[in-house]
Amino acid sequence: MNARRFSLAAALITLVAAGCAEKEPPPKPEVARPVKVQILSDKLHGEERGFPAKVESNQRATLSFHVAGTLDKILVREGDLVKQGQLLAQLDPKDFELKIAESKAAYDKAQADFSRAKELIRNGYISRSDYDQLDTTYKQARASLAQARQNLAYTSLKAPYEARVAKRYIENFEQVQANQEIFALRGEELLEISFDVPEDLLINLKQSDSPPTTTTFAWAEFPLAGDKRYPLIFKELSAQANENTQTFKATFFMEVPEVITVLPGMNAVVIVDLPKNAFIGWNLPLSALDRRSGEPQVWVFDTESRTAAPRAVRFEPDGIQTVLVTEGLNPGDTVIVAGVSELKTGMKLYPLRNYEQAELN
Repeated sequence: MNARRFSLAAALITLVAAGCAEKEPPPKPEVARPVKVQILSDKLHGEERGFPAKVESNQRATLSFHVAGTLDKILVREGDLVKQGQLLAQLDPKDFELKIAESKAAYDKAQADFSRAKELIRNGYISRSDYDQLDTTYKQARASLAQARQNLAYTSLKAPYEARVAKRYIENFEQVQANQEIFALRGEELLEISFDVPEDLLINLKQSDSPPTTTTFAWAEFPLAGDKRYPLIFKELSAQANENTQTFKATFFMEVPEVITVLPGMNAVVIVDLPKNAFIGWNLPLSALDRRSGEPQVWVFDTESRTAAPRAVRFEPDGIQTVLVTEGLNPGDTVIVAGVSELKTGMKLYPLRNYEQAELN
């Protein structure tokens, strides 16, 4: 009887297990992830190349008083355009005027004593050593008076050339020390624009004659100027590369534009005209770079396996949101340009069509 019950129970368990097994859903196929891509063209060369650049002033100066004192007047504000010789700030002159009066009195006495000594030594009434002492005292008094007058002149701080006040470091009525920074000036006649040039493009930067003349191979563009380009004048190229970026600093002159306001510190893009055989590379959005491995990589999509693999690249900055990849890619490569931080080797993917990518932008 017990054996019969055991057999029935075993059969029941087998049937239940079989029923459960039939209810388990089959494994779902892997869903391909949509990705934005960019197909690299065959055009590896071009006639122009853009470089992110920084505007600087051609003339820069930090102004300070040569003497200590109390600041009595500040006559300009940051951003003001000042003329050559214009008074910018003034120290309280009272102590300096008093010093001139004291020095003048000492000078007058020393001059009178020395004049008498000239008569006395001719008549033999004083010794040569006394005469020499009075001569020395007179010369010292004369020098002290000249220095006192010079110090009074030093209480006026004037612009050495036409410039714009870039920075003011002190407030009115403060006590200032000699050579303490008061203003920073930036010249207005010419601006400097600097940018970094990769080593392989150095030969394409042609130096102009001296004095420099406006070139026909480099221009500056500014966001506020639209498509307007401003011609540049070559100044210099650094002799040593930056240790971190292995690029060379190029500096150009630019005349101050009349239509738009361009100030030192502003960003610009320098367009350089390159020979047709000069290698440029491919512009990719910054979002195409994957740095999870510690080295810059991009993901290249394989149309046969429908997967992507990382590929090490070399790149250069080419704008705020773009980079220029110069090594590691080939014409016709399909590069994933968004969401790369979520990608894994072997992950199934499908590239969005052009209109689908446009809808995501």
